[in-house]
Amino acid sequence: MALDRCFKSERSAYANRVLDAVLNHGSVVPAIWLVEVANGLLTGLRRGRIDEAEVAQAIEGR
Repeated sequence: MALDRCFKSERSAYANRVLDAVLNHGSVVPAIWLVEVANGLLTGLRRGRIDEAEVAQAIEGR
């Protein structure tokens, strides 16, 4: 769910609603969450699902 916005093929109305809820109410994630997100971005980059600019945008939060 955390990476749905990064991968065009995964975007959905549901993911947008979840993101809105997190932005409005916050969330709690396990300590390893940042490592998991970084791994997802790196895997997406290696598989050609996203490019370096999209990885940078995800990291910067745009």
